[in-house]
Amino acid sequence: MPIIKKKFLDTDSQTLNVSERQIPVLIHYESRGNSRVSIGKKGVIIRISRYLSKADKSKQLDEFKNWAVKKILQRPELLVVQRKDFYTGKVVSIRDRSFVLDLKFVDSRNSRARMKDNILTLCISSFLSEERMEKTISQLISKCVAKEFYQGISDRLHHLNELHFPQKKIKTLKLKYAHSLWGSCSHEGNISISTRLLLAPDFVIDYVLVHELAHLLVRNHSQKFWNVIAQALPDFGKSEKWLKENGKGCDF
Repeated sequence: MPIIKKKFLDTDSQTLNVSERQIPVLIHYESRGNSRVSIGKKGVIIRISRYLSKADKSKQLDEFKNWAVKKILQRPELLVVQRKDFYTGKVVSIRDRSFVLDLKFVDSRNSRARMKDNILTLCISSFLSEERMEKTISQLISKCVAKEFYQGISDRLHHLNELHFPQKKIKTLKLKYAHSLWGSCSHEGNISISTRLLLAPDFVIDYVLVHELAHLLVRNHSQKFWNVIAQALPDFGKSEKWLKENGKGCDF
């Protein structure tokens, strides 16, 4: 595994005392034109422009923390909202590789990403809400890693197809960010796999690939379909159990 140097890390951790509760505060100093604050399940997330003067940073932090205290007192349920935490310097580990995020906020309606030397640079629109920003970052990470791992998944898919379903042909394979399904297979033989599956163990990936390949033979989820799965992977129940217990944690 390549060694990643965290040269972008610029964060600070504090706490807020709210009604005798210690609320974590995570502060990110980022290359962005504006600053913002949000409240998630893990606590308060503050994003400060590193271009501000030291005095302005301190003033902004005080204003954000005061705002957070008032909001938490008014709406304590805000702390149960699950939010992702993305910041410059965060290491994203996928299979046998690690990538470092480099977040840049731009005055543009469009967001984009590029990968170079395991540094994943994300140019995020400053016009996005916190919620939309999380989704956009996940989608951009997914798009980049899909290119990095496509060939390996494609090779594995074709190997499993030749091993278990040699009479059937695959038309296309796509890796894309999807939450509702781990995979799908069209009548024409077009197979789509969620990039979230890249965060699962090999035996689980094989199961999902075989699952979609089996749909080349049986379109529905009848007993005949599961018999086909069992013939190819007798212990497929282990993979089903893993997905049920750990699937929600497979995300960027």
